[in-house]
Amino acid sequence: MVATVLGDVIERARRRNFVGRRDELRAFGDALTGRSPRRVLFVHGPGGIGKTTLLLEMFARARAAGRIPALLDGREIDPSPEGFLQAVQQSADDHGMVLLVDSYEHLGAIDGWLRRDFIPVLPANGLVVLAGREPPSAAWRVDLGWRQVVAIQRVDHLDETDSADLLARAGVTEPGLQRLLMLGRGHPLTLTLLADVARGGAVPESLADVPYLISVLLESLLRDAPSEAHMTGLATCARAG
Repeated sequence: MVATVLGDVIERARRRNFVGRRDELRAFGDALTGRSPRRVLFVHGPGGIGKTTLLLEMFARARAAGRIPALLDGREIDPSPEGFLQAVQQSADDHGMVLLVDSYEHLGAIDGWLRRDFIPVLPANGLVVLAGREPPSAAWRVDLGWRQVVAIQRVDHLDETDSADLLARAGVTEPGLQRLLMLGRGHPLTLTLLADVARGGAVPESLADVPYLISVLLESLLRDAPSEAHMTGLATCARAG
C-alpha cells in the first residue's frame, strides 16, 4: 500500500525496526481477535524499557486488523472523569473500542472510576491496554470478576538475541555490536542511544564515555519521581552504578 501521509512512512519505519515483545503481542492479538477472554491488559515496567514502542506496535496491529484504535498519553490528560472522557471522545471510535493508554501512572486518581464506571460499559468486544511504570492496584487482581478479563504483563529487558537484532537493525555491525550489547544490558533505550553514538563512528568503552547518553537515561529515570528527595536519591544511585 502506498503511503498517503508522512505518518504512514514513520509508522512503517518504526515497525520495520521493532523487535521482541512476543508474549505481550501474542496476548494482545488473542484479545483483539476474541481468542482470549481478556479485555483489559496491563503492561508495566521501568522508564525506557519500551512500553510506548510496544503500544505503538499494538496500535498499528489493531489498525491492520480493521479496528479503529485510540492511543492516549496519561501525561496529557486531566486526571478526572471529565478529563478522561473528553480525551476519549476526541480520539476513540465507540464501536468495538480499542483504547491504549500510555503513562497510566499519571491517572492513579481515577483508577477506581475507570474500573467501576468507565470500562464496564464499553462494548463487549472492546479492548483496553493500560501501560505504566507500576503494576495495577490489588483491586484489579483480587476481584473474582475482573480476574477473568484482566491480564498483567511485566515488560522486561530484551534478551541477547533481541538486543543484537535491535542494534543490527539500527545499523550497528561487528565488532562494535558485541561491545554495545555488553553496555546496553538489554535496556531498549540504552541500546538505541548507543546505536546512535556508534553510527557516528565511535564505539564507547563505557557509559562514562557518553555523558549525553547518561543524561538522557537519568531524565527518563527521574521524570516521574514523587519528590525532590526521591530524585536526588535516584540520581545518586544511577551515577554510582
